[in-house]
Amino acid sequence: MTEETSSWRFASPLSLVNDWRDRADQASLRELVLFGFTVDLPFLEQVVVSTARVLGARITVLGDAGQGMYDPIDVRLAGSSYLHSLVSCTGAFHPKLALLIGEEDVWMAVGSGNPTLSGWGANDELWTVVASDDGGVHPAIAQAGEWLYRLATMPEVKMAPWCAELLWHIATDLTGRPITDGMTEVRLLDNLDLAFFDQLPRGPVDELCLYAPFIDPTGEAVRRLIERFEPRETILAVQPRWTSYDGSALLNALAGHAVRLRLLSETHLRHGKLIQWRVGDRRLGLVGSPNLSRGALMRSTAEGGNCELAVLSPLSKDLMPSGESASRETMTGRSTIRPSRSSPSLVLLGALVHSNGLEVTLARPQSVDVRIDSSPDGSPQSWRAVGVIPAGEVALLLTVPEAPGSVIRAVMHRVGIGVVESPPVFAVSPARCAPRVAGEQEPRLRREYTVEELFTDPVLARRFTADLVQLVEVLPRGVRVRSAAGSGDGVAVGSSIEDRWTAHLEECRRILGTSFTRLIYGLGASGLPDSSRLSLWNHVSSVKDEGEEEDDPQEGADAPGEVESADRHLYRQWAMRWVDAVTRKDAELPPLLTRMLIAGIYIKLLAAGLWRLSDDSWREPLGRLAQALVPHDGDNVPVESRGRLCAVIATCAALLCQDVFLTGGRPNDLLAARVWATVKPLIAEADPELAEDMLLPPVQPRARVVSAGSLRRLIELAATDDPLAEMRAEIDAAGWEVTEEGGVWEITGSFSNPTLVAARLATKIGKSGKPAVVLARAGTKQTLIVWRSPELVLLSDPGRTWRVYNITTSFSPESRFASADIGSVPGLIGKPRSVYLAPSAEVDRVISSCGFETVALRDLVLRGRTHDDAPEGGNVSLKSLNRRSNGGASRQVMGDSR
Repeated sequence: MTEETSSWRFASPLSLVNDWRDRADQASLRELVLFGFTVDLPFLEQVVVSTARVLGARITVLGDAGQGMYDPIDVRLAGSSYLHSLVSCTGAFHPKLALLIGEEDVWMAVGSGNPTLSGWGANDELWTVVASDDGGVHPAIAQAGEWLYRLATMPEVKMAPWCAELLWHIATDLTGRPITDGMTEVRLLDNLDLAFFDQLPRGPVDELCLYAPFIDPTGEAVRRLIERFEPRETILAVQPRWTSYDGSALLNALAGHAVRLRLLSETHLRHGKLIQWRVGDRRLGLVGSPNLSRGALMRSTAEGGNCELAVLSPLSKDLMPSGESASRETMTGRSTIRPSRSSPSLVLLGALVHSNGLEVTLARPQSVDVRIDSSPDGSPQSWRAVGVIPAGEVALLLTVPEAPGSVIRAVMHRVGIGVVESPPVFAVSPARCAPRVAGEQEPRLRREYTVEELFTDPVLARRFTADLVQLVEVLPRGVRVRSAAGSGDGVAVGSSIEDRWTAHLEECRRILGTSFTRLIYGLGASGLPDSSRLSLWNHVSSVKDEGEEEDDPQEGADAPGEVESADRHLYRQWAMRWVDAVTRKDAELPPLLTRMLIAGIYIKLLAAGLWRLSDDSWREPLGRLAQALVPHDGDNVPVESRGRLCAVIATCAALLCQDVFLTGGRPNDLLAARVWATVKPLIAEADPELAEDMLLPPVQPRARVVSAGSLRRLIELAATDDPLAEMRAEIDAAGWEVTEEGGVWEITGSFSNPTLVAARLATKIGKSGKPAVVLARAGTKQTLIVWRSPELVLLSDPGRTWRVYNITTSFSPESRFASADIGSVPGLIGKPRSVYLAPSAEVDRVISSCGFETVALRDLVLRGRTHDDAPEGGNVSLKSLNRRSNGGASRQVMGDSR
């Protein structure tokens, strides 16, 4: 500010942010947009980023591609707390703008100060502030929205696509608000399509006052302004040593014009830009970013000039700084023009992190291949090549899981020049930087927990228990992802700045923290820090079980730490409370992300050896967890999370299936079978690679873990269409043999009740919707079951009677024939009929509907004792039966196909 205006309340955009912070109504800030020529990111992080984020704002910082005032190693928050992008055009990208956008109010500052320590503090700058409230906007703010539209779509202005899209969204907000009555003489001017010179009024005027830190070396811009305004008197202010000018050339340009020279003090840099004119007592002025140069005033951006922004408005006071008058001769032979920094030949505009990887954009194509390097912090020895943009291309999508805030650069080799590097940019995550509207009042865990902390700190585990119970009580079931613009329920499909999956991850991170979000979605979750930045498990000496498979290296999984012996009973109690909190039967299930979280923690608790090997009390809670993971209406599950969800369910089921038979009758068998029936379709979809971080090495005593091999076999079992796949383990263990020919399944073994065995096989086969024809043989006992739901035909030997039953949908052959006494089985139709009599019409109807002849099946039971063909009048074989029934000739032998 000038000395005359130093009493004004406003000093820089930082003052505006602090004023918003101190508002009595505590209104949230949705957007903070900062434009500058030079940008000092470490300075902004120190003075404004934290304040604006606490207020709820998404912060966007844009600067000229060749003018960054920072070393990337000093930048900590770019990409993860605010968005930073570079802009390139033929001239300089030179606007200085600050936009503060809330739900109702919009404040705008247009001026001369860059977002640097000098521009916001040390220099003498000029700003124009326009404020609007009550939902409407001043016309100049609506004009800013229109300027953002044109800036984002102008081919001569190069910016990353996601940056252009973001500006488009902000412009839509500004132009969509009602315009309030205001000072119509206050106008926002830009030079995208028309030079400032052509937008200024014509004279004559009484007085013209000019000053800026840069004056054209030829003085042409000053001369043309004088000729346009035709002033009676012109005052040109300069700082003798600090203003950039060529004295002799300037005097030549001013020859023949009445110009008074004013020398300003040099206690601080006068960086303001002012074109002020007076007609009578009325003053008007152009305040903003344009210097007194041809590139700023005489050419439009489309014509190769700078990109500038300024406000033309009436002035309530004289903004021309005071100084000492001096004769023209004092400038003769004096030149303070300093060499300007050349624009870089290779410009990387930005890098975007989203669910598909890392997207990088060059300002313009190159004639050679351009290598893309990445570094976590920009330190000299940390760079690694991650991809190549081919010659002639400007964009590249890399499927590398770069973390927000990573430093990205472009490198190329030019013949005769050598190695050329671009200015660095930062990998930005729009979801991480999205507006945090009322974030602190929304449901979330009270602190950032890690599983390692929970296992080693009982006090923290108790606090987490209470925190979790409270969270699931208030958290809506379907966690909805806010749009990046902070309004509406959803996000725009295909929008790079509103990537739904990345936004969902950010919402999970906000609610549960980074560590828990990684536990839910795995080590490869996009948009989250890499594993090297997370606390790791403490490793203890390995205890290898006999028979452990050597082909399961368990890469990518960290072994869980050991819970102290004295605390294990507490952790078992807490584990039950955690499971109860997310599997409540008396209320609606909490969000799926909380159910997945507890499933992940529970899997690690089992690996930590929390239960004795003889203690199966962990099974029932894990079964409830696995069933609760099945998505329901209202869960709002992102498509990208389904693969991980299926992998978690498969891991839970693999643990439950350890040491059990899915077709067995023990309590653990029945529990596993019940869960299996619910989750089998999801397990069939599972990708074992998405479960790598859950395949933990058994380094703790009493650890229960899943191996990669067992998980793969379980997924294959779920995916197979073999109706008896689930009985394989039991059949193999019992030494039975099962064959199938032409639709007839035969099972032989040493079982004592062939009726029950036949009923069990018929139940499994019938679940596919096909008719089941099963013959079970055990020594001299045999039973034939023909089942086409709901009717069942049974023939047993000894006994040799046909029986027909009606098996209602709430029962199965297995459940009906669980008793050894077939005479007490309900559902019998008519009376038993001897096989030596003509079969009843019901028997013929059921058997013929399955494609067989009643007599052939009877002979198979009464006389069939071998699989070999017999002479006519001898034994009936399966092969001869197939010929009689026109069945197929396939044969399947049940054995260990694992």
